[in-house]
Amino acid sequence: MASLCRFTELISAATWWEALALLKQVDDEVQVNAISYNAVLKSFRKSQRWKSSLEMVQMMIQRDLPGTVVTYNSLLSSVSEWQLAEQLMNDLQRALRASIISYNTVLNTFGQDNCWE
Repeated sequence: MASLCRFTELISAATWWEALALLKQVDDEVQVNAISYNAVLKSFRKSQRWKSSLEMVQMMIQRDLPGTVVTYNSLLSSVSEWQLAEQLMNDLQRALRASIISYNTVLNTFGQDNCWE
């Protein structure tokens, strides 16, 4: 478990391509968890790579690794299209319990996409 914690720390400090490489490298050696994937999602968000974030979550689903509220919040903060943010929020509400951060993130996306009416 200590190595997994250290690994997650390394991912959090890495660029998106370094984080992805670390995940692939360690995935063979250690059973990674949602926290590790969330660290990679954070690096994608910082680099505005929302499509990569969606692909990462698809990989989690294929591995039967359930996402967390943090996973969805990372996705929500990555997207800039309100329709996608709305769909992700609906998915979050079906799977888990949304947090105040989730709602604020969706509202922020709606405001950035100028969809207030």
